Amino acid sequence: GMNIAFYSRTMLNLCDEIDAEIWAQLENAETLPVLDMTNLESLYTQYQEAYNSLMEALNDPEQVKKVTSWNDDAYWSDVYHDNFTNAVDALNTALTAFMDAARSQAEYGQSYDEFYAASSTLIEEYNTSIV
Repeated sequence: GMNIAFYSRTMLNLCDEIDAEIWAQLENAETLPVLDMTNLESLYTQYQEAYNSLMEALNDPEQVKKVTSWNDDAYWSDVYHDNFTNAVDALNTALTAFMDAARSQAEYGQSYDEFYAASSTLIEEYNTSIV
């Protein structure tokens, strides 16, 4: 409940900050520049802490029970929980891929797009099932 909502918001806020940091560096670039990873690494470390805490909460039946919208109906409870957990995993996979590409100075355009799309999906899942 409270923890799932809190860590979800924390994670999504950090994704917003990561996105803003990326765009601040892309602002005047004509091609994809090598990114300065200093702030991105710091934000990513905070993100990983929020992600790990969120996954812990999503795997804790006591925390899951506290999400009222997930407990109105047993069928929807599982569906919402699974969809939400899958969206969290997809975002984590996408952001990790982006960070790996940016660190190695590989072309990160596609992994950025996937990160952005996964972030949007998680926001939709959050708004559908948690709020």
